[in-house]
Amino acid sequence: MKIGIILGVILGLLLLIVGGVGFFVAKKSGKKCKWCVWVLLAGVCALITAGANALRFLM
Repeated sequence: MKIGIILGVILGLLLLIVGGVGFFVAKKSGKKCKWCVWVLLAGVCALITAGANALRFLM
């Protein structure tokens, strides 16, 4: 379904933005942010999954 692809892309981009902002804020203050790395990883996984679903939908 197209809704899964759209939702995966939106969720992936939101997770990348939140994780990236948190990572750079933590880095600027000199701290280490573990949850930021996990959120970035989840965003990348969501985008990969949406891409795989889009490829399956096209074929």
